[in-house]
Amino acid sequence: MLSNIWHYRGVHNQNSTFRSRLFYLFHRFIKENKNDISPDIAVKIMGSIRDLLLIEVRIPELEDPESDLLAEAVKNSVFDSQLYLYETVATLCSLLFKTPEQQAALLLSFVKPLLDELSVSLQTFAKGEQDLVPIVKAHHAIMALGNIAKGFPEYPSPLPEGYISPPLDVFGQVAQAILVCLEVMNVFKVVRDAVRCCSNC
Repeated sequence: MLSNIWHYRGVHNQNSTFRSRLFYLFHRFIKENKNDISPDIAVKIMGSIRDLLLIEVRIPELEDPESDLLAEAVKNSVFDSQLYLYETVATLCSLLFKTPEQQAALLLSFVKPLLDELSVSLQTFAKGEQDLVPIVKAHHAIMALGNIAKGFPEYPSPLPEGYISPPLDVFGQVAQAILVCLEVMNVFKVVRDAVRCCSNC
């Protein structure tokens, strides 16, 4: 019964308008109560929202032909709401700091689909196809990866005794992929803006 309520009235609400608002509220709830969430519960929550992280790209039809189609295409309220979930996933994942191997594997399971999306977008773009979709997908993947980084606590300075580092290898892969994407797609302002936003996380 409770699982059904969670599925239909929680973040899986079938009303897209409610669902987008709930993503933000859910993010705030987890952020403010993370110290009361056990690692086991954190893992279960992450698993329950994994299906909500699929990125969909829609190229809009412009009413004004002089508008920048690419700039309008990256403006997506549904995706903007999803960014809260990516940050939430990272916040929950950060709670597994006492089990670094499990934390790294779980983080990679969320990061890898985004890295794969980035790779496919780059390959498609490199073929010279005149299609905005891979550019928008690259933008969205970079933004999502940036919000994942944002969900982890800031690196303390100085380091306290016994400090356990986050999965730096995973974040290294993310940084490298984003740099490659920037090198290939730096002619597009939306990509440069996404990388800039990501670097500020």
